[in-house]
Amino acid sequence: MVKGSVKGQGAELEFYNVTLLNASDSSLITGSAFSEVNFSLQASPAEGYILKVTSMGFLPVVKRVEASANLDVGLIVLAVETKELEAVTVKGKKASFTQKNGKLVMNIQGTTLSDAGTVFDALSRIPGLRVGTDDKVTLVDKGAPLIIVDGKEVRDNEELNRLQSNDIVSVEIDRNPSAKYDASVTSVLYIVTKKKKKDHLSLQLSGRSRNGLGLNVKQSYNPGIKVNFRKGRLSNYITYHYGEWNYKGNFSGHLTNKVGEYSYESNKRGLWNNGYKSQRAFWGSTYDLAKGGSLQAQYSFSDYSNEHNINTLLTLRDSDSEITRITDTKRHSDGRLHTLALVYEARIDSLNSLTFGTDYSVKDNVSRSDIFEGNVAYADRTRTRMRNDTEYSVASGKIDYRGELSGIGVQAGAKYLWTQNDGLAKSLDLEDGGVNFNNGNETLDQIFASYLLANKSVNKWSFSAGLRIERTKTNVKLNDRVLLDTVYVGWYPSASVSYALESEAKLSFTYSRKIQRPDFWSLNPSISYLDSLLYSQGDPTLSPASIDVCNLNFSLPLGLSLFAEYEYYRNSIMWTAINSPGTVGVVKRIPINLSKTEYLNFGANYNFSLDKLNLNSSVRVGVPFIKVPYMDGFRELRDPFCSVDIDGDYSLGKRFQLLAGFHYISRRMRDLTMYAEFWDSSLGLQAKFLDDKLLVTMRSKYIFSSDSFRWLGRYGTIEQGHNDKTNRRALIVYVRYNLNEFKNIFKDKSGGNDALRRL
Repeated sequence: MVKGSVKGQGAELEFYNVTLLNASDSSLITGSAFSEVNFSLQASPAEGYILKVTSMGFLPVVKRVEASANLDVGLIVLAVETKELEAVTVKGKKASFTQKNGKLVMNIQGTTLSDAGTVFDALSRIPGLRVGTDDKVTLVDKGAPLIIVDGKEVRDNEELNRLQSNDIVSVEIDRNPSAKYDASVTSVLYIVTKKKKKDHLSLQLSGRSRNGLGLNVKQSYNPGIKVNFRKGRLSNYITYHYGEWNYKGNFSGHLTNKVGEYSYESNKRGLWNNGYKSQRAFWGSTYDLAKGGSLQAQYSFSDYSNEHNINTLLTLRDSDSEITRITDTKRHSDGRLHTLALVYEARIDSLNSLTFGTDYSVKDNVSRSDIFEGNVAYADRTRTRMRNDTEYSVASGKIDYRGELSGIGVQAGAKYLWTQNDGLAKSLDLEDGGVNFNNGNETLDQIFASYLLANKSVNKWSFSAGLRIERTKTNVKLNDRVLLDTVYVGWYPSASVSYALESEAKLSFTYSRKIQRPDFWSLNPSISYLDSLLYSQGDPTLSPASIDVCNLNFSLPLGLSLFAEYEYYRNSIMWTAINSPGTVGVVKRIPINLSKTEYLNFGANYNFSLDKLNLNSSVRVGVPFIKVPYMDGFRELRDPFCSVDIDGDYSLGKRFQLLAGFHYISRRMRDLTMYAEFWDSSLGLQAKFLDDKLLVTMRSKYIFSSDSFRWLGRYGTIEQGHNDKTNRRALIVYVRYNLNEFKNIFKDKSGGNDALRRL
């Protein structure tokens, strides 16, 4: 164990890096980044160490120290660089990948990505990550990751939206997280942000506008204000954002179904427009305790209002007749989210700490749809009002310990998560006032989990092993009738081994077991009609899936890293379609369990920097091995897919940067549905003024891109297809002005992120 403390001479350190080398051959033993004054590193035995401490804007400190079982190097003071040295540092600032125990780490601070704009603008430029128009973050071939900011889970995207790109130090992508995390978490996005400890008052104003360049109107506005102030040990952070979005598009779809000698077909085409308004507010306060640790409290609020209109021309055919109907749907929905969180962190000493956290969230959504459907040839018509109300309550409490026992790093903890979902689905006939159906459903989930994780470094080797135990109790009711009442216990081990090769190359292997719980939509037994020939219904008896994941990572010099991954699913969950029992020609979509599915994934990440040019690229290739019950036999799915991401920038002097990006994903199978290939490109210009306090970015997205989003599913004699043809070309303008140097020092402390993600 090597420990000590680091400070800046006459200036504050936001973060610093400590690297420990073997004195005999200068090979890397270990290293990490720190934001607190004190640091500690687990070190393997050696004849002697070379200790290197670095921080941007400061001169590095390198010295040889003697090896011992518990070495304290004392206080290290870093001197501020001269102006000439700072100029050299700025000129060479580039984004780059590094590997850390099988995780991919992308540096943000001191790179061009720090001026990307919002946190979502920065994440969208990281190869392998996708950010949708709704700011939903996904990892290629992994879905939505758990997002953690400085060790605290982000419960909702509205809370993540508080961050700006210049708040971020680094982003770490973990494709195979350990037993420390919830067993349902298949990937983690870990964001490290800057911190500021001195007394200060800071203000930041920002605005983001998106304007459509094509025939489809796409406009959005997102102004915001942030205030951050600290006095003594007390810090406060307040934000407010307002947003408006307006989108239009057109679509087409078809459904064919052959039942015996008869054939049923529906074809539809239509227009949709969507208007969305939201506001978000956040308050957080932290008090640094005299003996280390802190006490934190925060409250966040967000609400939204959505207007969604769809006009559809629907043609229904069977073997004997053809009917054309017009459908006009007007949907209005409102929602709110309140979250209150408390966290107490106790620092026992420089190596050991305890963290206690609790939070409570309430999220409600009210949706009302007025549906008019009429026959073009005849005077008959129907007018229906659909009402869907849902309210989610999520509470959690957890305790985490981090420290060292007999030279072994130890992490342990326990967590309780309580989630309740109350829903109401009601259909009214507006012509005669009758009730078509009125269903109330209730789902209650209770999860208790505990984990133990140990790690040890020996020479160039690093080892980690962990075990997580989760007990899940689920109760599902429909109209006060119990449909499911079950309890199951799962054991979820994890392990990793890494080895530091010569020339900065690293090799690591990780293993973990995960669980895929059915989301509440898949468990909900209520019927949801999509049109006259199609409806969906969940199955409360679905079993959770068990997943074994093995990951091999290999990082090489010159910015290249490779990985290979194998995933084995038991009872994987897949949506399919069948003929509705008792209703000829009507299709029912249902979720099912498959006994076994397998996936192989391969990938490479590469960073290239040359003078003023910087490129980051990523390539992914995946192959599924799925055997699905199909008609009277089985259907095997073996279609591979690939994705390519390239992001680059070119310096046009001190004030201007040219930005460009390209994303591609080939056609791919998901469940029994084939999704068409998709690509897009972007081009932009960035400028800084007023001593870099004013940042202006203009970026045109989807300049050259596929003009539609298409998918096609075949389920025996049933075929369903959809084509969303929308011109996505848009010009995004981002403006940020810093009054004083603004730093975000509060992060989300919620513990129930996984529950809300399932909702």
